[in-house]
Amino acid sequence: MDTSSPSSPSTDGKNRPSLLTLTVLFIVISLLIVGMGGYFSLIRQRSIKKRIQAELSAIADLKAQQIVRWREERLADVAVISADPFLASIVEKHLQAPQDPDTRHHLNQIMERLIRLQGYRSAALLDVHGKPFFATPGGHMVCADQQERNRFDSTISLGRVTMSELHFDGGGKDSIHLTVFAPLMGGKSDSTIAGAVALDIDPQRFLYPLMESWPIPSRTAEVFLVRKDGDSVLFLNDLRHRKNTALSLRFRLGDTLRPSSLAVSNFTGTMEGIDYRGVPVLAAMRVISGTAWHMVAKIDKKEAFAEMRWVFIRTIVIIALLILLVGVIIALYQRHRMSALYKRLFLMEQEKNGLAASLSSSENLFRTLFESMTEGVALHEVVFDDEGRPSNYRIVSVNPAYEHHTGISSVHAKGKLATELYGTPTPPYLKEYASVGITGNPYFFETFFPPLDKHFAISVFSPGKNQFATVFEDITSRKLIESEREATIELLKLLNEQNSIRDLMQSVTLFLKTWSGCEAIGIRLKEGDDYPYFETHGFPAEFVESENHLCVKDLHGQLLRDATGDPVLECMCGNVIHGRFNPSQPFFTKKGSFWSNGTTKLLAGTTETTQLPFFIAACD
Repeated sequence: MDTSSPSSPSTDGKNRPSLLTLTVLFIVISLLIVGMGGYFSLIRQRSIKKRIQAELSAIADLKAQQIVRWREERLADVAVISADPFLASIVEKHLQAPQDPDTRHHLNQIMERLIRLQGYRSAALLDVHGKPFFATPGGHMVCADQQERNRFDSTISLGRVTMSELHFDGGGKDSIHLTVFAPLMGGKSDSTIAGAVALDIDPQRFLYPLMESWPIPSRTAEVFLVRKDGDSVLFLNDLRHRKNTALSLRFRLGDTLRPSSLAVSNFTGTMEGIDYRGVPVLAAMRVISGTAWHMVAKIDKKEAFAEMRWVFIRTIVIIALLILLVGVIIALYQRHRMSALYKRLFLMEQEKNGLAASLSSSENLFRTLFESMTEGVALHEVVFDDEGRPSNYRIVSVNPAYEHHTGISSVHAKGKLATELYGTPTPPYLKEYASVGITGNPYFFETFFPPLDKHFAISVFSPGKNQFATVFEDITSRKLIESEREATIELLKLLNEQNSIRDLMQSVTLFLKTWSGCEAIGIRLKEGDDYPYFETHGFPAEFVESENHLCVKDLHGQLLRDATGDPVLECMCGNVIHGRFNPSQPFFTKKGSFWSNGTTKLLAGTTETTQLPFFIAACD
C-alpha cells in the first residue's frame, strides 16, 4: 500500500491535535480553574473576615458605652445625694448631738432607703479625716485600701465625686468592692465640707453581669476589663474560661501578642492574638473614659472564622469537580476522535480503490480493518416485499467486535433477519437503513436500543446496491457519564445558590429524588448519639415521626449501649452506620452500602441466617 496516501495516519495526524497537545490543554485548563477558584475564594474570605471584624468592633463599642454609661449614672446619683440639703441638715444635727436617737434614726432611714432604692451594698458617713461617724450594718472597712484613701482625699480636697478602683476589702479577699465618694456639705455655708458620703457598690450585681452578656449566641466570646498595675496587666473580673481571676490574674507587660497587654497601652482597634489560655483569638480593645480601665472583647478565631473554612472546603470541592469534568470531556473527545479516524480511513480506502480495484487487495484491507476495529461492524442487505418496498434486512457478516458490543455471537447473527435476531415485531431503524442502502447517502445517529438495553452511536454507509454497513460502538458508559455530569453541574448550582445547610439539604434531596426516580429519599445526620432525619422528601409524616430516631431505649427511656459503650442503633441504617454487613450477600456492596429494589421481595427471598438484625418492618 502506498504509505504516502492521504488516508495514512501520519499524514492525517497533521490536521488533528496530538495526545501531548490534549494533555497540555488539560493541565493548562486545570491550572486556570485552580487559580480562579483560589482567587475568588481569597476575595470571599477577605470579605467575610472584614465583616466579622466590623461586627466585633460594633459589639466592643456597645459594651464600652454601656460600662461608661453605668459609671456616669452612679456618679450622677451620688452627686444628687451629696447636694441634698435635707441630708446636710440631718448630718449637721448629728455632728452637734451624736447621741441624739431621733437624729440617728433619721440618718439610718435615709441610708437604708438609699441602699434599697439605688442597689448599693452599704453606706457610710466619714469626717474629713476619713473616720466613719455613721455606717449601715455589714459595711466594709472604708479607706482601708490605699488607693481608696487617695480617692477620698481627692473628694475632700477638690469637693467632687470620685470612684475608687475595684479592690478587695481591707480585711481579706472574700468580696470585691467599688466605692463612690461624694463631698458632704455641713454647717451654715454650702461651701463647707463636713466629710463625705461613701457608697459601696457590689460589682457582682450590675457591672460584671453587664460584661458577661453577649448580643448573639457564642460558645467562646467574652468581655473583660484590665488595668495596668505596676509592670503587669491586672484582670478586673472573672473570665468565662477561667474562674476566680478577678484582681488575681496577672500577665507581664510588653507581650504584644496578648490583647490584654496591648489594651493597657491605650491601643484601640482590632487584632488577632493569643488570649490568657494560649488560644488564638480575634479581639477588639477600647478605653473606658474617666477610668484606668481598658476593655477587651474577644472571640476564638476557630469560631469567628468558621464560615471561612466552609467557603474554603466548598471551593476545593468545586475545583475538584470541575477538573474531573474537564478530564472526562477531553477523554471522550480523544475516544471519539480515534473512532472517527478509523471510520475515515476505512471510507477513504474504499473511495480510493473503488469496487473495481483488485478484489484481493480490497478484501485484505477491508478484512484487516473489519477484524481489528474496536467498533462493531455489520454488513446487511435490504429485503423487499412483493410490492418492492423495504420490509426487512438480513445480517450478512459481522466482525468480532460485534459480539463484544451486542452480546450476540457472529455464528448466531449471520444470515438472520433483523426481526428474528433481535426479537422485535418490526426491523429496528428500517427506514434509516433502507434509505442508505438504496440512495447510497451515509447517515449517522445515536440511539437507545431497548432489546439490548444499551446506547449506541451508529454510522451507516452503503458498500453496494441495496446493501448497507453499520459501524457502531456502545456509548452507554458515555451517556451515563453525561448524565452524571449534568447531575454534577446541577449539584454545583445548588451548592452555589444555597446559603445554609438546611436549604442545601432540601434542594439536594429533592434533586436526588427527581434524578434517581426514587419515591422517597431521606438524609440522616449525627446529633449527639443519635442519627435523626435531617431532611426527607416523599416519606409520610407519620413514618418520619415514628422512625426518626435510631437509638434503642429501655423501659426507663435510657439509651441501650453495646459492649463497647456505643448506643445500639435500629434498622438497616444502624447496620450500615456501624459497619455490620456481609459483602458476600448480593444486597451489600464491598464497602458496606445496602441496596434493594424492594424490601418485600428481599425479605421473602432470604433466610433467617442471611437476614441482618434490627431490620424495621416500617421500612418495608
